[in-house]
Amino acid sequence: MADFPADLAARFGFRGYAEGAPTGAVISTAMSLGPAKRRPRSTTVIEPISGRIRSIRSERVDAFLSFFKEDLRYGALSFGMPHPRTKLIRTWTFSGPDGAYTIVPRTDEWFDIDVNLDLYP
Repeated sequence: MADFPADLAARFGFRGYAEGAPTGAVISTAMSLGPAKRRPRSTTVIEPISGRIRSIRSERVDAFLSFFKEDLRYGALSFGMPHPRTKLIRTWTFSGPDGAYTIVPRTDEWFDIDVNLDLYP
């Protein structure tokens, strides 16, 4: 498993950061009488997390794109990276297949990258 580039992981911060509730974690079945029966779909769930890699230069954007395209095979493979809140190394994938990241120019020289990730248990 590849590791997310450390200099980029250090810039993955709380501006634009959001943890979301897992989707599809609970199955609800309508009953003929009374409330619906609810149960967990499985014992583990993937949690969506979005955030922003802040204030990087063009050459670091190129390093990010190389990591995404070559090391992760366009986001198909998982990678290790510290969790931005807990700082523990966790396993991640890019949410996909579309919308995994957006490169946002701040100036001619500086960029932000908005990323959508899935956190594995």
